[in-house]
Amino acid sequence: GHTEAAFAGALGVRLGGPAMYLGKVIDKPFIGDDVGRIRPDAIKTSHKLVLVGSLYFIASILTLRAVILF
Repeated sequence: GHTEAAFAGALGVRLGGPAMYLGKVIDKPFIGDDVGRIRPDAIKTSHKLVLVGSLYFIASILTLRAVILF
């Protein structure tokens, strides 16, 4: 839920809501504000967010490793 909430906020959309599990509809809360509609370019934006977040994570781990080893 945390990651979904972060993406909903970054993209300015509302995600979640009722979902189907094993053929049964489960009422789940919506995440984010219904500020805008999901646009086709939101997928490209979400890919960029994942890439940048991953690069920051890798840089953080490498920095910590360098600090600990020296």
